[in-house]
Amino acid sequence: MTINIITYKGVEYTHASLRDSLKKHAVKLRVIDYESLFKLKRFPTGAYIFTDRERLDVWQQQAVSIIYNNLNQYPEYYKVYNDPAKILSKMGSLRLLYKKKINSFNCYSVIENTQPKQFPVFLKTEYEHKSPLSKLLKNQQELDQAISSFQQSHIPLDGMIITEYCSAPYRGEVFRRLSSYIIGDHISFAGTVHEKSWCVKYGAPALVGDAEYLEEQDMIRQNYYREKIQKIAHLLNIEYGRVDFNVVDGNIAVYEINTNPSIVPFVANHANPIRNQNNRDIFEQYINNLIKIDHNCKKIFTPKIKTKLKILQRS
Repeated sequence: MTINIITYKGVEYTHASLRDSLKKHAVKLRVIDYESLFKLKRFPTGAYIFTDRERLDVWQQQAVSIIYNNLNQYPEYYKVYNDPAKILSKMGSLRLLYKKKINSFNCYSVIENTQPKQFPVFLKTEYEHKSPLSKLLKNQQELDQAISSFQQSHIPLDGMIITEYCSAPYRGEVFRRLSSYIIGDHISFAGTVHEKSWCVKYGAPALVGDAEYLEEQDMIRQNYYREKIQKIAHLLNIEYGRVDFNVVDGNIAVYEINTNPSIVPFVANHANPIRNQNNRDIFEQYINNLIKIDHNCKKIFTPKIKTKLKILQRS
């Protein structure tokens, strides 16, 4: 029983620490980078999760899609997740969510030279999951100045997107981000993060207490917004990843979907015991759902997969 998680080279750490947790369930985890994947002549049976679509160039995306579809032809040997040919870019995903009226905010490529319909906005790169490149920009003049500043600093504008701001404080000066895991057909709530900033990324300690963590506990038990997240996963062809979202004025606002989220095994290191229990429940649900997608192949022989990657070589 083996789960193979394929990542971009250098970011294998996101899942590497799960090996011991899965071993307890008689599941072997292999984390492989794409460079090593392309060199394989045979693919051992099991589940294959393809991540980091946004970090791959078009040639690599096409190569991975060929591998995905070849493995998918042998369901008795393989289960495969996240076809990069069907997953949209970050901007493409946000635009589709806006078009389908799931999100109330839109985004634009900087090189489109399109004026946003609503302000404030912020700038962010399409290829990473790091913090925004800019502060909140209140009007077109501030936006133009920020873009000009990047140009003068020799930072490429291609791949830079303008996103309309859509958030609101949770309580007082504290903002909150919500998350859910997508693992095959399974959705589980992935917890809350709090910061004194509109851009909630890593969280800050001691901002909230028992009341907020009891609310989080209810969200975990109710699998908060499960049906909406499932609908979004199907719309965007996401079969594995973490959805980061919020609820603003009663409506969901999806900020991004990370197909290679960093998963850390549970450790009871929080000062609040309710939060510790919540983190334990979140991790156990994640592991239980991950185990469900494992492929217990009883076949003895492994088919030889012909990926024909030579057609993708650059001229």
